[in-house]
Amino acid sequence: MDKEQMKFNKEVGMRIRDHREFLHYTREQLAEKSDISTQFLADIEIGRKSMTAKTLRNISRALSLSADYILGETLGKTDAAYETEQLILLLEGFTPYQKECAIELLKAYAKALSHTEKK
Repeated sequence: MDKEQMKFNKEVGMRIRDHREFLHYTREQLAEKSDISTQFLADIEIGRKSMTAKTLRNISRALSLSADYILGETLGKTDAAYETEQLILLLEGFTPYQKECAIELLKAYAKALSHTEKK
């Protein structure tokens, strides 16, 4: 594996690990959700191994992240479009009740922000 590929693998692995930790998943939990071994996930996270498209899809679904984000790309999307996509992916993993709660929280947050901007 050449140096450029190793650097890329480390960056991808870091994004996966950081988001896994943000979600408070153990390696075992994410590996199970992604249908891979814990050791293979560890190898991906430290950049020792790369993954197939199927594994990338499974990990992105398990983390509610786009494959674009994991790979470090936004594919020319505007920041707003990318952020919207990230919210949609996050909500896809929620139950209907959790989605309702998230929407109500966002509405309250938006309302609070609009009041502080008027001052």
